[in-house]
Amino acid sequence: MNDLVTAMFSTLGRAMFLLAAFSLCAPALAHEGHDDAGKAAMPAQALAPRLAAHSTDLELLAVWRGEKLVIFLDRYETNEPVTGATIELESGADRATATSAGEGLYQASAAWLAKPGTHPIVFTVQTKDLADLLQGTLEIPDDSAAQAALHAQEANAREHWLTRWAWVGAAALVVLLVLVVVATRRKQRGAKR
Repeated sequence: MNDLVTAMFSTLGRAMFLLAAFSLCAPALAHEGHDDAGKAAMPAQALAPRLAAHSTDLELLAVWRGEKLVIFLDRYETNEPVTGATIELESGADRATATSAGEGLYQASAAWLAKPGTHPIVFTVQTKDLADLLQGTLEIPDDSAAQAALHAQEANAREHWLTRWAWVGAAALVVLLVLVVVATRRKQRGAKR
């Protein structure tokens, strides 16, 4: 009986080693597309919608943040912030005026930009020494489409882990069956002696 217990523990140790080795190799057995599932589980940090425009004199970066358009304005050649400018923006029939929010920084309340889609914008900039027109396109993503993509990534990650645990469970079941068969055969051999 002592030999039977020793043999079972020896077999159990080997089986656990094989199970551990198999669980490490299981991702390699996944079919096409599943090797990126771990990467898909981590959502990418999305940048706020933005547009950049420049002329020979000025450079502008506009970033959509909620109900406001934040505008960074500087000299194109030197990157020196432009202060004291008047900035008007228009997109079709919609118009807004930006107010100063710091050195080279302006904000415009433009709720009409919250609508998902493509918004071509013309910026009329006036400073003490120049007047310029800058234009660009602001792309506001559809939040429902972004949410659907995020849910698809999460579902893909869940499927990946379920597949991995299914392999581990199947391997554990095989190991258990092998242990039962080995123990039964050893018991039968011991009874014949």
